[in-house]
Amino acid sequence: MIALFAEGVDSPRPLTHDLVLDVAGAAGRSLERVEITALRDDVYEASLVFDDGGRVDSRASDAVALAMRASVDILIADAIVDEVGVQVADEQEEEVEKFREFLDHVSAEDFEEPEE
Repeated sequence: MIALFAEGVDSPRPLTHDLVLDVAGAAGRSLERVEITALRDDVYEASLVFDDGGRVDSRASDAVALAMRASVDILIADAIVDEVGVQVADEQEEEVEKFREFLDHVSAEDFEEPEE
């Protein structure tokens, strides 16, 4: 579902995620944000946070799909980032930036073999 939405594929009928947002809207509520709240036994847990402060527990995949459809923020608990996040060294960032600059100025002709 997330991939279909990310690729801009429209469904001829509302999908479950659309239904959830439509039901919330009919009840006078809108999704304010999604929070990825915990990681237990390699399973992420999430909460849907509505504009009135109401919270509903959710599978993380469903929460992300809803956040994408509603164009709302996805927040991740610091403890999860500390546990599974990947630190990128400053040197690597500098190398990546240098490589991007190189790609901006290189053309296919730069790699052609010289004629003999």
